[in-house]
Amino acid sequence: MTMAKRVQEANVRQGEIYDKSNFFSEMQNTLEDCLKNGLMDTYMRYIKEVGIYAAMTGRSA
Repeated sequence: MTMAKRVQEANVRQGEIYDKSNFFSEMQNTLEDCLKNGLMDTYMRYIKEVGIYAAMTGRSA
């Protein structure tokens, strides 16, 4: 399951409206958690996704 899908499902479960700024923030928080917990394989998989999302939306990663 991609990080984007996980974040979107979490937002739906919480009854929140899916929003780009929340999505980007959650992606960054997940990456920070990966680093804190030593999950480098997961971090490396998702850092590329953050870069693609940032490029698509004009945000800085």
